[in-house]
Amino acid sequence: MVLILPGCLGGCLDYPAVGHLSVSMQASLATWQPFVDDLGASCHRRLVIDGESGPLAHQCDALDDLQGQIATRLTVLDGYFGALGAVASDGNFAVDGGLGALGASAKQAGANGNDVDAVQAIASAVAGIVVGHIRARAMDRLIDQAHNAARVVTTLQGVFDTVYADSLKLEANKWAQSMQHAAADVGIALPLPPCAAGGVIWTSPRPALSNWQQVQFEAFYANQCAAITARQTALQAFDVSAGQLVAALTDLDANRARLKDGAVVAHFLAQAHTVAVQAQAVQQAFSTAKTS
Repeated sequence: MVLILPGCLGGCLDYPAVGHLSVSMQASLATWQPFVDDLGASCHRRLVIDGESGPLAHQCDALDDLQGQIATRLTVLDGYFGALGAVASDGNFAVDGGLGALGASAKQAGANGNDVDAVQAIASAVAGIVVGHIRARAMDRLIDQAHNAARVVTTLQGVFDTVYADSLKLEANKWAQSMQHAAADVGIALPLPPCAAGGVIWTSPRPALSNWQQVQFEAFYANQCAAITARQTALQAFDVSAGQLVAALTDLDANRARLKDGAVVAHFLAQAHTVAVQAQAVQQAFSTAKTS
């Protein structure tokens, strides 16, 4: 339920820098969705490579459940950033009152998901903004949760840097094993190097490309490596983006009493620009990964 709140009770206060920052933070979150989607997809690609069932299938099921918990956190963060922007804007402002129930459903997100209390606190704070709240009071209530939002971002970063990064490494290994076996089946001795940034790094001596089949094996394997390493490069861009979000949220909490000071406004406008630029970098990096 969305509540439309009168923002000028007790006098209007404008927070343009916070408004710009909230828009950039929401845009940044939107670029993380492909990582959420690919978290489970990477496991299922390994499943297809090997045609396995049993333990690996159960791992994929566990990742599907983890994706749901990540999605909950992204929705709560998006609602929080949106509420910051709504309260910062002129005139009436609207917040999503349905986040409370969603936050209450949050569970631990893997081994790193020790942020359930933070997720619930954020959701409760946003949902608890009621008709009649003076804008300054509503803004203060939201900024109270900036440190919790930073915790949730850090949790998500930890999940991707461990679970997703490990899944990509395992996927690369599965491709190497599969190609090695396929080459051996047709009598090709193909010493496959590991996937590396940019595709395949061949060690010396490079295998002689003596026949058409070997050329095809090398090209196919190199393409698979390029796709995986492009995702790993996108993950590095994501790390920078997540770090900037944490920095922005930390600064927001630290400067809550000076949100209208000229220097602070300039600082947050610059941060909003940086967050937006880094969001574009993540989007571009993952677009490259999908087309590799």
